[in-house]
Order: sequence, then C-alpha cells, then structure tokens
Amino acid sequence: MPSDRPDDVEQHLDAIERHIHAARGDIDTTADVSVHDFRIPTGNELRALRKTCGLSVDEVATQIPYEATTVRNVESGTNAPGRALIQTLLRLYRMEWPRGETYE
Repeated sequence: MPSDRPDDVEQHLDAIERHIHAARGDIDTTADVSVHDFRIPTGNELRALRKTCGLSVDEVATQIPYEATTVRNVESGTNAPGRALIQTLLRLYRMEWPRGETYE
C-alpha cells in the first residue's frame, strides 16, 4: 500500500520499529539498528508533552484508538510503545500544542 509520507519519514519510522523490536528481543540485535539513527521519546517525555497540551490520560484515550491504561503504561515505562502509538500520540499532541509554547 503506497504511503503519503516522504521516503525519509518512512525510513525513520521503520528504524524506530526495528529498534523497538530489538529492545524487546524480538529480532537479532546485530542487525543495522542503532540508537544513533533516531530517538524514541521516553515515557516521561510523552507525559510532559501530554501535560503541556493540557490533556489528561483519559482525554487522550477518547481521541485515539488506544485505552487509557495503554497510555499510562507507556508513560510509566511499563510497556514500550509501538510505532503506531508513537505516531498517534505525536500527531495528537502536535494538533493540541498551545500557541507559543516550546519544548526543551
């Protein structure tokens, strides 16, 4: 299925997915996966982004196809987020980001 995203975005997302699988032990870690190729937001960073947007976990869950417990588990570090969840959260937070606010 063709994607509307530029090739570099697809390659970056593929690298994130490979890294997640490597971190979970699902694939050979000697593959071409390097933490220097990209950076996955930590649970604490995702929580900070959500709070900057003024959203509660329950409010986030009503706007995405994931349950509040999934968001909580990712933010606490209990579960590693998959590619689709990262994309979904970052897309939502970008839409909800307060004008003039910066993230450090």
